[in-house]
Amino acid sequence: MSRNYSEIAKAISEPIGLTKHLVAVKFFDDLSKVPEGLPRPESKIYYCGAVGKVMSEGKTLLLLAEDHGCDRGAYMLGVKEPPETVVNGEMYAKSHMVETPRAGKRLIDQAPKIPVGKTAAILLTPLEEATFDPDVVLVSANPHQSLVILNATNYKNGLEIPLRFFLRLCNSIAIQVW
Repeated sequence: MSRNYSEIAKAISEPIGLTKHLVAVKFFDDLSKVPEGLPRPESKIYYCGAVGKVMSEGKTLLLLAEDHGCDRGAYMLGVKEPPETVVNGEMYAKSHMVETPRAGKRLIDQAPKIPVGKTAAILLTPLEEATFDPDVVLVSANPHQSLVILNATNYKNGLEIPLRFFLRLCNSIAIQVW
């Protein structure tokens, strides 16, 4: 790690008044590469819930396959195989995300996914405490703060930033940007 992420977090957060911790995300493809002694959730947790917990509480969390409480999210993140009800769209229809299983299947088929087996663990930590180079940094911002951050990302080159959002937060806040 060659960057001072504490200073970077401060430089991003303070000028625009961000009130929650920026979250550094690291995807590990091999458990042997995961640092030892990292805290894991006390019970199963959705990925989006884990992100919210780190943002709000400022505590580090390591998620292994058995820690994921959402089969859809774990599948999208490349952590484990999905149940058939996710692949065929039934789960999306039953949870009222879409009208029919067919629409649910379309939803899952078009969503970006990390190949199953590619992710062995996911580390979430406040950016100011990161001792690693994150794959993704997540920010909780209001519309004006979001505009400032988006403008900063294209400040040097002036290129348009293509944005695409999904019904599943794990897609929008991790996979798509990585």
